[in-house]
Amino acid sequence: MSNFRALVTNFTPGGSKEVEFIVQGSPVGVLALGASLVIKSRPEDDDLLPVVLKEITTTDVPGVGYISDDGSSGTYTVRVDLTNADTLAIGMNRMSFYLQLALSAFPDPYIPFVGTMAANAKSIASA
Repeated sequence: MSNFRALVTNFTPGGSKEVEFIVQGSPVGVLALGASLVIKSRPEDDDLLPVVLKEITTTDVPGVGYISDDGSSGTYTVRVDLTNADTLAIGMNRMSFYLQLALSAFPDPYIPFVGTMAANAKSIASA
């Protein structure tokens, strides 16, 4: 499992958006107990003061997300629900983000995705 950069731009400020992250090649049977999506203005900003924070579990919570495949098959699938308020907060500003997994067999969090997120430049929220 290796970290790689991602770019999320296909959303409109003020509109909801589901983002799905798939991590393959994990050791079979190592479960994802939880996940966090942290979105902040700059990578060096404090993780404790993010623009958006989503704490995701294996329970499907609308507006938050869901770990739909916990890694028992060697794949983790995490759906993150960005709400209207989340996409407004992100807007067209380029924000940094990372997805962090809490895994059953490792004491330290695993971060499979880092990248940037911003609304599509051609998007205009309707009033």
